[in-house]
Amino acid sequence: MANDVFNYDLILENYMGEKEVVLDVLNVYKNKVEKQLDKIEQAIVDKNIGVLKFEAHSIKGGSYNVTAKRIGDIAAKMESDCKNNDISNIDSYLKELKEEFKKFVEAIAYLLK
Repeated sequence: MANDVFNYDLILENYMGEKEVVLDVLNVYKNKVEKQLDKIEQAIVDKNIGVLKFEAHSIKGGSYNVTAKRIGDIAAKMESDCKNNDISNIDSYLKELKEEFKKFVEAIAYLLK
């Protein structure tokens, strides 16, 4: 099942058909990103570019790992801007991340039942 949020068939292939492992990975990713979005919100308040860059980098890698390309791409833009000490678009990136992450959570909900 491929959709525009993530590609279940691809992640299943990447994990050699191990459905239980994929479900565990998706659940761990979901829980981790929820916490990371909170950290990003606080880092924005604190204007802590180091934390923003670190969390964006982590979300980027995790997202590509679970085939959530849109989330990964947004996080990559956030990370790139932070590397350039530019946080002018951080609020809009966070909004986009939250919107795409919500779609991801909704898309995997039936798998994690």
